[in-house]
Amino acid sequence: MSTQREQADMFFKQLEDFTRTMKESTGAPIVFDQKTGVAMWYDQRELKLRFLISIEKIRKFFECRLLLTP
Repeated sequence: MSTQREQADMFFKQLEDFTRTMKESTGAPIVFDQKTGVAMWYDQRELKLRFLISIEKIRKFFECRLLLTP
């Protein structure tokens, strides 16, 4: 039985292989959504994200944790 990570990796490998095939035949990395049939552009660059999230509602938890850790 494979993990979710392994399943996701396998899905993206299949998508990349299909995209490469489409790019060779059409000249563009276009794939079609299996469910809707909509043509989609597959950007092959990796996107790294950073988040800034408000912790105002749970600030007391973080203040307590910071005071307790040496």
